[in-house]
Amino acid sequence: GQVSEPGGPASFEGRTVARIEFDPPDQPLPREELDRLLPLRSGNALKMDDVRAALRKLYNTGHFADISIAAEPAGDAIALRIATERNYFIESVTLDGAAEPPNRNQLITAAKLELGRLFDPPSVTQAIGNMQERLRANGLFQANIQPEVRRDTPMGAVDLHFDVAAGARARFNGV
Repeated sequence: GQVSEPGGPASFEGRTVARIEFDPPDQPLPREELDRLLPLRSGNALKMDDVRAALRKLYNTGHFADISIAAEPAGDAIALRIATERNYFIESVTLDGAAEPPNRNQLITAAKLELGRLFDPPSVTQAIGNMQERLRANGLFQANIQPEVRRDTPMGAVDLHFDVAAGARARFNGV
């Protein structure tokens, strides 16, 4: 999280906050809850301690991956803009195209994507590697796995789907 102000941090300290806007306007928490949570208030003087506390309180909700607070002049007062980027959590992991063995559930387990865990985009690459390792252990050396990430922004959920093209199974024809 960061505080960005065109005139520097000290230049707005003590000035009256005219308004507080969120970007994007649709946040994972209702505006009333955000207003209760934050120490920043329209009509009050801006204090940098309140800005730091606001960042800390927003991060502590677990809903946000990034937060920045910008201030700009608004007449004799200032306007605050709180820009957020939300966190997403894994809601489901599905798979099509498994050629047993391994079965669909074994591949999903091999992916090591825990439901409810914070979604981290590199975890998809790791999951594909884990599933390919399981497929190779079962003689499927040319498997191709295509991921699809579906984000439900209002809910903060990510649904992960993998399409597996297993390819031909390796065979041993003796010596």
